[in-house]
Amino acid sequence: MRTERFLPDWDGDVPTFSRRRVVLYQLPLSVTLLVLLVIYAAVSPAELGDPRLHASIIPHVIIVGVCAAVPWGRLPEQLTLLIPLLDMFAIGLSREVDPHVLSAMGLLLVYPVVWLSTAGPVVGPILTVIGSGLALMPSFVLSDDGDHGTVVRPFLLTFVLVAISISTAIVFRALMMKRQQLDVKDAELQTLLRDAEQRERLVNTIVNTVSVGVLALDEHGDSILISHEQQEHMNCAIEPHQTLAASMPIFSGDMITPIPEAAHPISRAAKGETFADQLVWSKRGDDRVALAATARVMTDDAGNFAGSVLAFSDITSLVTALTAKDDFVGNISHELRTPLTSLLGYLELVKDGSFSLPADVTKYLAVAERNAQRLLRLVTDVLAVAADEFTVSPQPTDLAELLEKRVANARPAAASNKVQLILDQPPSLTAYVDTDQISRVVDNLISNAIKFSPAGGTAKVSVRHTAHNAIVEVSDTGIGMSADEQSQAFTKFFRSPTHSKLAIPGVGLGLLTSKSIVESHGGTLTLTSALGTGTTVTVSLPLSQRDS
Repeated sequence: MRTERFLPDWDGDVPTFSRRRVVLYQLPLSVTLLVLLVIYAAVSPAELGDPRLHASIIPHVIIVGVCAAVPWGRLPEQLTLLIPLLDMFAIGLSREVDPHVLSAMGLLLVYPVVWLSTAGPVVGPILTVIGSGLALMPSFVLSDDGDHGTVVRPFLLTFVLVAISISTAIVFRALMMKRQQLDVKDAELQTLLRDAEQRERLVNTIVNTVSVGVLALDEHGDSILISHEQQEHMNCAIEPHQTLAASMPIFSGDMITPIPEAAHPISRAAKGETFADQLVWSKRGDDRVALAATARVMTDDAGNFAGSVLAFSDITSLVTALTAKDDFVGNISHELRTPLTSLLGYLELVKDGSFSLPADVTKYLAVAERNAQRLLRLVTDVLAVAADEFTVSPQPTDLAELLEKRVANARPAAASNKVQLILDQPPSLTAYVDTDQISRVVDNLISNAIKFSPAGGTAKVSVRHTAHNAIVEVSDTGIGMSADEQSQAFTKFFRSPTHSKLAIPGVGLGLLTSKSIVESHGGTLTLTSALGTGTTVTVSLPLSQRDS
């Protein structure tokens, strides 16, 4: 037999059936008895001297003393059920002091019955039957009523008390099950709360550890998290009715022109935009700070916009290094361009002069001129890329003839690499282009197609036209490019690891230079590729000045 707690656990540090707990169980009955005795004394003061009354009070006092004195926490829980059994006997004894006036005291049997019902729906009713016998015992022993032998009265009382015990036990069991469920839920909630607090501490620690400014916004554009680094970027106090964007002034590259609030990274993120590496400039004291802003959107379970997270990376050192590198490359290129131009001039004089040179010397001079021209083109490309501008002078040009010349010029290199070079063109096609610059573009693309094609491969140059544009395609059956390599193909000085591994010559400027030249004409240059399949570069150029 195992008892269950009926009263709530008032103090989690107190054992289930400590003296305090047992006294609390006994207290309602004792208080009620005290009130009844006070009322009885007021109604029948002459009966206060009745020895039977004194004798009936003594058991209740003894029971309360036992509840307070016995160390119940060290004893089996089942022994506490002796108290309600003794209570039932004491109530029966008190009732017999004056059966006519105190007959209602029989109702107090409900208190110990409720206590006994905590033993369960089986043990509780059995103990209630025993307690009913104890409650009726004084009536049989002390009563002078000759009718006490009837069986109706004890059975009726026992039946009522057992019914109360069963009902109470069922309700008690349901309450205990509900309480256990609530305890489990409460434990789960406490665990989730601790986990959430731990995650919050972890997130805050990570956010404040990395050297990146982090700003989290809710769906209304209000901040919900600002890292320490970001607080330094947002060096202006937020005034009432001021937006977050206004608290972080940013500028364009000249550090004078403010970026409009609509283009501010915080404003863009608040509107649900996703972007990466937006370069902006800020001030920290007297220093200029270059920041790369990146934003990602948060969504709820339904996929609706729930806020954004921004990261501001301080890339001042990187931008400074890149600027220094560009300046260095530009200066070196300028220094190389002058002697190269002079060298080519002298080679031209030797070639066109009336000199009787041996055939092998003439061949060597041609090789020197060709490589000097190549080096000059490379230097020119570097200077143009560093300046980020290409000057073009477009005019009506026979694109078919231009392609034919460039392909013819590239055939020796194709033959040397054992690559078949194919030209597919109409007899004539006029486009509005700069002949020299577009020749550079075609040379770059054909050179790439030959370099990246294996022996026995094919490089094809074709041209067609639409209503307003000439479409030039240069394709090959070479090694191709991965998706990641394609995304970086137009990055300055980008060299694929595969190209470096295969020792394919180049500096990573050809595609970028070609794209810049084509866009200077008002055209487009796109690239499609697949590893092991090959690459196709498509150039769209205007047919006329009106189309450019």
